[in-house]
Amino acid sequence: MERFNDNFDNFTTEMLDLAYQEFLKTDINFKEIQCYLDNNRERYLQLLNVYNDEDLQFITNYIDKLVLQSSCSNKPLYSTGYKHCIRLLKELSIL
Repeated sequence: MERFNDNFDNFTTEMLDLAYQEFLKTDINFKEIQCYLDNNRERYLQLLNVYNDEDLQFITNYIDKLVLQSSCSNKPLYSTGYKHCIRLLKELSIL
């Protein structure tokens, strides 16, 4: 059973990566956010120039952690949903 769980976790990780790539291609909200970020990148960098190196490093690390937190929270939710779907299909005797 442990081998199955390992294989299933690998499978769900690969499925998540594929789903994320598809999301990047099609999601209008993502595209709008990307457009905003692209259009405001220079202003953002100009504003960062007013901080000393220590403050700039803190700001950069903080933003990186925010992005990582969002990414980390999405993966287990997707995996759990996938597992629940399979359990439901088994209960319905479809699998």
